[in-house]
Amino acid sequence: LGQHYADFKKLCPHEPFLQYSVRELLPLLVSADARILELGTGTGNTLKEIITVCPSAQVTTVDISSVMISQAKEQVGVSPNITYVEADIANFLQAQPSRSYDCVVSAFTLHNLDEPQRGNVLHEVARVLRAGGWVIFADKFDYGHRAIDDHVLVQEFAFFRTVGQREGLQSLVEEWVAHYHADAQISRSLQGEIKLLKNLGFHNFNLYF
Repeated sequence: LGQHYADFKKLCPHEPFLQYSVRELLPLLVSADARILELGTGTGNTLKEIITVCPSAQVTTVDISSVMISQAKEQVGVSPNITYVEADIANFLQAQPSRSYDCVVSAFTLHNLDEPQRGNVLHEVARVLRAGGWVIFADKFDYGHRAIDDHVLVQEFAFFRTVGQREGLQSLVEEWVAHYHADAQISRSLQGEIKLLKNLGFHNFNLYF
């Protein structure tokens, strides 16, 4: 998927909103020289927003895909205050010192992890955050009702195929449909995520839809 991820924003209408959420929230939560960790570099869309609103921050961004890291470097560039890391995010987090980041940001990444994996990652996120630190998770979640979730999935697939035909991306559509089918097998309700975060000591939740 990494080779074609730049085309995803054409098929996914909520992806730009995730970037907008990070761009608007981040400068309200951290200082100009904050240490920020991004989980899931992707092609650099979120990283670009982070650097735009917090140009003096020290940013470490992690992705398991060398293709996506390369695309992010092409889009955002290389600078002394950005550290690109090609690694599994869980393994990377486990190697980090406690209380070493002011903010952890992740957009459209954690939904790829099953519940035990997400639990492990969030546990490590809580450990590496300094006291009073923030997390920004811009992602998709289930409604928690099977019929509604199935209906939304059907609507997403219809949208994919309509836009794919219009944009000449038909060859990618079925690949993304299969990817979303796989995502749908992973339980990721919003209430379940909040409960898990509360159990890890997080508080002061702000939800944006």
